[in-house]
Amino acid sequence: MLTFNIVGANAADVTLQLEDENNLRYISSDFKSVLNLPHPVVLKQMIDSSKNNSSENFLLLAYYFDAKYPNDAIEYDFSEDVAIIFPKLTSQEVIKRTNLIRTSVKTYRWGKDKFKQIADDMVAPKAPPLLVDDDEYALMGTVDYVPVPEGSFAVINDFKKVVSYSNDKKDIEAMEAYRLRQLEKKENKTDYEKFKSMASKLEFSKIASYGVDLPNPFIGNVGIGKWIEKDAYNVRLISEIAQIYDTKSFLAGLHIKVPNHRFMLANGLSDTLQKPKIELLDTKNIKSYEVLYPLSVPIADENMIHAYSADFIFPIKIETVNSDDEVSFSAKISFSDCDSALNCETRQISSQLIIEKGIDNMSSAVKSFVRQSFYNVPSENSKHLKIDEIYADVSDDKQTVENIKIVLSFKKKPKNFSVLIENDINTRFLAPKIAINNDKVYVTVKPLSDNDVILDYPLTLTVKLNGYSHIRKIVNLEPYRITDKISDDTIDALLMAFLSGLLFYITPIGLMLLCLGLKTVSTQSGKKKSAFYFVSFMTTIVFGFAVLVFTLQHKQDIYWGRQYTDIFLLNLAALATMGIMLSVKYRQNLLSVHNKLKAMIYGFLTVLMLFYSNTLYLEQLYSRIDISTESIYIAAFVVLGLGLPHICIALIKLRYNKSSLSKRAKLWLTSIVYYTALFNFVYLAGILFLQISLYSFAKAAVMFGICFLLYKYAYNFIEAMYKTDLSKKKKQIAEYIVLVVFLSLFVMGAKISANNADFITTDNSDLAIYNEIEEKLKQNKIVIVGVNADWSYISLINKLTTYNSYTLKRLEKTYNVEYVDINANIINKQIQQILQEHNSYSLPVNILYSINLNKGIVLPKMVKSTELEQIIQNFKI
Repeated sequence: MLTFNIVGANAADVTLQLEDENNLRYISSDFKSVLNLPHPVVLKQMIDSSKNNSSENFLLLAYYFDAKYPNDAIEYDFSEDVAIIFPKLTSQEVIKRTNLIRTSVKTYRWGKDKFKQIADDMVAPKAPPLLVDDDEYALMGTVDYVPVPEGSFAVINDFKKVVSYSNDKKDIEAMEAYRLRQLEKKENKTDYEKFKSMASKLEFSKIASYGVDLPNPFIGNVGIGKWIEKDAYNVRLISEIAQIYDTKSFLAGLHIKVPNHRFMLANGLSDTLQKPKIELLDTKNIKSYEVLYPLSVPIADENMIHAYSADFIFPIKIETVNSDDEVSFSAKISFSDCDSALNCETRQISSQLIIEKGIDNMSSAVKSFVRQSFYNVPSENSKHLKIDEIYADVSDDKQTVENIKIVLSFKKKPKNFSVLIENDINTRFLAPKIAINNDKVYVTVKPLSDNDVILDYPLTLTVKLNGYSHIRKIVNLEPYRITDKISDDTIDALLMAFLSGLLFYITPIGLMLLCLGLKTVSTQSGKKKSAFYFVSFMTTIVFGFAVLVFTLQHKQDIYWGRQYTDIFLLNLAALATMGIMLSVKYRQNLLSVHNKLKAMIYGFLTVLMLFYSNTLYLEQLYSRIDISTESIYIAAFVVLGLGLPHICIALIKLRYNKSSLSKRAKLWLTSIVYYTALFNFVYLAGILFLQISLYSFAKAAVMFGICFLLYKYAYNFIEAMYKTDLSKKKKQIAEYIVLVVFLSLFVMGAKISANNADFITTDNSDLAIYNEIEEKLKQNKIVIVGVNADWSYISLINKLTTYNSYTLKRLEKTYNVEYVDINANIINKQIQQILQEHNSYSLPVNILYSINLNKGIVLPKMVKSTELEQIIQNFKI
């Protein structure tokens, strides 16, 4: 047992059992004067007596190990001392505490050096730098006016050496020195100002760059590879961790500094000009890795060329095999080094990194630097940006890609926007053409090479918005060819045919247009979606209600389908249909409605086209409808128009994944509207041709010209109005005027059509037909009078199925039935009265007469031959 004294103000006797007397040391208790270092056991007792004072313990440990392991000796293993000082720690905790003490010593040394610099500066302040004398500065606002007599001029030779508004580096340094000198001249500076001045000289702001751009005095170079300089490039590997301990995965990065006036090509342009390629070689304890590519910067106006420059990182995700074993690897990067003239050379640089076993829990600038680099890598999703669709415009021969179209939606107003498209075959593209409309961005990119094979390779699409929102996706480019999409396979074709037939059966034009219009509205996004949707919805209801009420009030004057006998309305309908199918561009715009006017025109066009829908249920509907049920009918009409496209898309969804659903749904809707408009236009054109026989060719041409001019005038008027600087309110008034004019023309045409019923009268030959009917009734025959029209496809179906020559001969032989076919244009007052009595206002109309039914009854529009035979049996005497 040995006894020794601790010298100081509070001296105390300590009894220790030591194996070696030479290990005995003496120090002062206040640590202001060092006599010798104590044994670790003594240091343990000192730490125990400090009553868990962390700051005192920090200084105590830092002071002890700084003195015992000076300079680079602090990097040695001193875990044995730590185990003696902290006997309760496990072996892993001892390693962790050793690393913590090592970092504490380095921090202590750094703080001691800085404190000494501050103390020295307070004792003997250094003068601010003097680059040039104060009178050599051309300061702004200090130029004196030099008077010059008239007819003379002044020669100025007093040119200053430093210009205060210059961007030259030397001028900037000189101005900073001038500012510091002026600051030092200030009298009565506060203590804070004095400390701030000293701190600025010590450059505390450099702490954030320790390990990144400057040596790290705290943790040294652990987790940081050596800089490799080659061809003016500087490359090194860095990691977010300094040591391996229970590490299943971690983040690393290839840190690159690009020389001035050069850049690293970011996208491939050819077989020799390729994007950077990074490989990890000589890997130890690495299970897998993934190299990520940060955002690049566009550098060309005409071609799509992106680059990396200055100082950046290629982030690397690494997964380890053994979470407690050393990790080592080297990274080789191959890249195209280019100048501003795009003179490029292929270069290769390798760097190595070793991460040893240990326990590292210290934060550092390197860790933050590596983690922040991952924020510069675009993700597949962004809350501010969304890729709606991407497709290819192909040539007529369907062999080459002419353009790539991209549609994106955003939530933040775009201030700057960039797009990068690349693939595995290094296709070259022109710089994108970008158009922004409301909350949509429309991008068109033209490929300069590989046009015939670009569809065979996936594209990597990278989009950057406003510098903080970015997205990157790998997409399969598909051609925008409607016929190809519909005929991909038999099941798709059958499904399309069924859905198209269903729409045609409900109504050939009206409901289809409503479905398309409201479906287009329902796909709008952004703040204006609800407003646009509400306008379209209410417009459709208002116009639908107005036209239905008009029809209800004048149903006794208007025969359903009579519009096809009026050449004015026929031309108007034909031109409206032709307007839909004028061009591919207009067809595509039909699916991208962005303004209220088009939404209102959708509603009006839907109601207008309903009068040209010759379907079976409409006669019964309009004959029985009243005011109380009109709102229910209109609501059901709109709900069906909204729901049917979604039902159809849901059926398509069963066969396709979510990513291609929207594209295929749009293709289907586009095909429906285009081919429906095409068939309807052919149908109306055929009727127009037939009606020329009722009018002179000159009159038909004049009416067609008038309709065309009206349609073109309205279209041009609207286009011109939106290019003027009229107020928003005046533009809205003009929109309503155009719509009211169109509605007035429609009402006027419908009324003219009704009045034409009085013009169409019978002559003597027509009366002979009705006299013949009366004679046949007297002969106890059953007479079926069919009032048909050339334009009615139901009349055509009846003549092919029920009222064909075979069936009529059999009925005549069996039941003594005669069938009389009457053109709808020569019906007389008697049949007009019968139609009104039976609330039948649409054609065709089939009336059965017998001796006991002198007023006749109206047969169903479409009836099977067996059903017709049963009806005849019920009325036969």
